[in-house]
Amino acid sequence: MPVENGVPSRQSNLDAALAYASRGWPVFPLHTPTADSCSCGDPKCGHVGKHPRTEHGFHDATTDETIIRRWWTQWPDANIGIVTGAVSGLVVLDIDPRHGGDGTLADLERQHSALRSTIESVTGGGGRHIFFVHPGGDVKSRNVAPGIDVKADGGYIVAPPSRHASGQRYERDLGSHPDDLALAPVPDWLLAMLASSAWESKPAGSDVAGKIGGGRRNVSLTSLAGVMRRAGMEQSEIRAALLEINRERCTPRLPVQEVAEIARSISRYAPAPPTGAEHPVSPSVQEARRSAPQPRAEAISFPEKAFLGWPGDFADLYCRYTEAPRSFYFMAALTCLGNLVCRRITLASVIRPQPRLYTVILGESGDDRKSTTIRLTVEFFQEALGPEAFAVSHGVGSAEGLAEELSGSPELLLVSDEFKTFVNKAKIETSVLLPCVNTLFESNRYHSATKGHRIALEDAYLSLLAACTKDTYSTIFGRTFTDIGFVNRLFVVLDSAKRRFHLPPEIPGEEKAQLRSRLQDVVKWVDALSQKGEPYVMPLTPEADATFRRWYEALPHSVFAKRLDTYGHRLMPLLAVSVGAREVSAEVAEAVVAMLDYEFAIRRIADPVDAENKIAELEERIRRALARGPVPEKGRGGLRKSLHYERYGYFIWNAAISNLEKAGDIWRDDQGALTLIGDA
Repeated sequence: MPVENGVPSRQSNLDAALAYASRGWPVFPLHTPTADSCSCGDPKCGHVGKHPRTEHGFHDATTDETIIRRWWTQWPDANIGIVTGAVSGLVVLDIDPRHGGDGTLADLERQHSALRSTIESVTGGGGRHIFFVHPGGDVKSRNVAPGIDVKADGGYIVAPPSRHASGQRYERDLGSHPDDLALAPVPDWLLAMLASSAWESKPAGSDVAGKIGGGRRNVSLTSLAGVMRRAGMEQSEIRAALLEINRERCTPRLPVQEVAEIARSISRYAPAPPTGAEHPVSPSVQEARRSAPQPRAEAISFPEKAFLGWPGDFADLYCRYTEAPRSFYFMAALTCLGNLVCRRITLASVIRPQPRLYTVILGESGDDRKSTTIRLTVEFFQEALGPEAFAVSHGVGSAEGLAEELSGSPELLLVSDEFKTFVNKAKIETSVLLPCVNTLFESNRYHSATKGHRIALEDAYLSLLAACTKDTYSTIFGRTFTDIGFVNRLFVVLDSAKRRFHLPPEIPGEEKAQLRSRLQDVVKWVDALSQKGEPYVMPLTPEADATFRRWYEALPHSVFAKRLDTYGHRLMPLLAVSVGAREVSAEVAEAVVAMLDYEFAIRRIADPVDAENKIAELEERIRRALARGPVPEKGRGGLRKSLHYERYGYFIWNAAISNLEKAGDIWRDDQGALTLIGDA
């Protein structure tokens, strides 16, 4: 922060906006209060200093430094808006004391538990903004209690040092600055309030928003009940909340007795331990909670809007008769379908993406029916299309073995229901299995020649479908896998099974036959689209293009965001043909964006390497090393040698250097020496 006469001075709005963007929080310019009213020129403006200056409002928000500098060069005094929700990873409590918000929050904290220390700011109107980590899934912006609004998906806040209509500035709360504190997770009791009031988020004039239909009703209400119980709600309270959700959102409604049974069943479990004086928590546990503000796995659910077309119907059917989660079946079916059509459809782009997926199904335990999902899905595809049309390899021991499989079946689905086994084989020092599979994610050729072996793959189309437990996944990879970028080539879906059947029933033959026929129709549809061996090039509608562009521009600069855009390119044509479309519609683009936001959140909690913290640690070490003066990055006496580059590896080292350069903290001269800028 700049200093004047020994006293820290306020950042310029431009510097503040750039600082927010460097954290991955998309920003956009707002109008500013004037002596007469508002810079918008309306003397009767009802939102002085709070509404956007740009044409598309918060949809224009970005983390791009060039765009941000252009905006604040054009409007130097523009107030700063920060988008909340999944795109920024933020949920913000907006406390308005004029409507009793302070008293309401105090009552809630007495009733449940005090808020953890987290980032806060003081609004120009005397209120508070309290920041939390977005838990994943859909968290709509809404009023949750008198004087308390939640700013999340579809919302934004006015950020310091913006000016309020009162003339006061929005300020950072001393002691809770982003540089001093990590974001805390959303407290369980607030998640319960959001869940139990979810029906209120239905937009006016919408007949379908927020509806829960078909086979999702029981599962959705059970999930909501679990959140409420963990927050300490009693059976009667849970039952009342579920009955209201059932009445307002379930189509058709579940029988009252079934809803009551959900509440009774969930209430058998103990609520989360309170943190009050009557139930003291040891200091070590309290410290662990404060130091690990990560999204909770159980709070991140696969987006409902993604369950489109044939794969969505497949997941619905098999989930009704087995215990495996819908998300497992959906992504397994999508991966198998992508393997089938990868040569025949692509996206209207110079890069011509192929809709091949490397999917890993993660369970919280060994009882989450991961292998069952893969086996039943693969069996269905082979029954519907025949083993020659749908080639599967159930594990390979070497790159040579994989090459032999691909030579006979160029479009190959590699199945590994024990992913650890595949990884261990890829770790063998003399094996080239890892670089082979890694390369085939983005290429259709792989060449490797050694003294004893030669591999030459041309026109190979590989997909991967694997299963693993979350704990095993977090420990099986070595530095070789992260350095080569293998982990961010994986699309991970994390879920857990619920015990429902002591003996899963047979799936009705007629319903399976209908699904087989529909799958065959999808394949014929794709065949009809592709002409003379050339893939069909699928365009995006203008609305779909705008949706994906906004997501891409707001994508945080994070290790967890790597190759998410690649998956967006692959999923859009795949979901489009699943619904029988010739172009990517806005609905499909929104579904894909929701899946990518989900994947970003899952990577934050399931990533096998604590990469983001390692990068942050290395960034700080680089700053300290450069505080003594410019240092070359390479060579004798260089930064790599003094900071032990070999301990971090290529991936983490380059990410740290890149982050510091993008943030403007360091500068590289023509000779390659790095210099610390200002007092970064």
